Amino acid sequence: MDQMRLSGTILLQVMQYSDVPTIQNLRLTSRVLYDLINTYETTVCSTVLKRCYDDLELHQYRPLYCSKASIRSLIQLHNRVKVVRWLAGVAVEHHDDRLPGESYPKKRSENISAQDPRGDLIRARVEVGWSLLWRLADIAKMVKADNQHVGLDNVHQQQKLDALVHKHRLNFVKDLPFRERMEFMIMLNFLVPAFWGLKLHDRNYFKPGDEEDPGDYEDELDLHGRHWLAWIWLEKGPLFFQNAWASQEGNEKCLLFIEHQWRSRTDEELRFRYKAVDELLLALRDGEDTDEQREDEFGYVIRALTEFEDDPRQPVGGFKNIPYHIGPLT
Repeated sequence: MDQMRLSGTILLQVMQYSDVPTIQNLRLTSRVLYDLINTYETTVCSTVLKRCYDDLELHQYRPLYCSKASIRSLIQLHNRVKVVRWLAGVAVEHHDDRLPGESYPKKRSENISAQDPRGDLIRARVEVGWSLLWRLADIAKMVKADNQHVGLDNVHQQQKLDALVHKHRLNFVKDLPFRERMEFMIMLNFLVPAFWGLKLHDRNYFKPGDEEDPGDYEDELDLHGRHWLAWIWLEKGPLFFQNAWASQEGNEKCLLFIEHQWRSRTDEELRFRYKAVDELLLALRDGEDTDEQREDEFGYVIRALTEFEDDPRQPVGGFKNIPYHIGPLT
């Protein structure tokens, strides 16, 4: 049926029952549909958001800098959900926490195929961690947008901006529920080992450090993510890892970016970023929760993983020296 024979009211109803990719395609179909969607943008987007996403998903995935329903925020939310689910599947399937050079057998439970429905529960927990990383990256973007007038010509000005970003992040995480903070730490446990063995300037800073003594920014990367490198994750968010794991070209760009950050930042900058990361992770781990709550949460993860102890499938192996070419997000 020719779309021009349908009234605007009927077309709007069709749009409100469409998913996000369909809305995107409709905008490219004709000028009439493009103008119609833009004219009734708030109505269409609000309806699609309520129909396609529950309140928890909106809380976790809606960009912090998008306060109203719009085509832009709708597309970004859709893409975030898609990216985070892919990243969670990759991280759980390719998890490998052996030290560089170690070859002892891994527990089969630690590699869960992205297509295995029995891994849905643990992947869902890791997804929440990725979504929180995205919101922490949003905070940096918002603070920088609000301070565009501040020059970044010297280390002192850059550090003042970093300190402001850090302050806003601390204020944000202090109000997060325990479960959400814990799921961020769970996500880090799947993510961090990917960096062990990576070298800069022929010195290996990316292997497990001493949990009891975090030391300085040059020290080893521990399982909790304490390292200046984690500042990059907090700035770039999950897109850094999507780019790193989706193509060989993306891998190389991310490695070059890490190397550039290492070479271009002063000791003072790296030391500040290390301490800021350590303080933020401490705030995430040590909120107003009880030891009993923590034991319950870690107990859940252990039970979720040990469900796979008797799985005869061999582990697929880890992705050392991140970035690792996994394949494109589809």
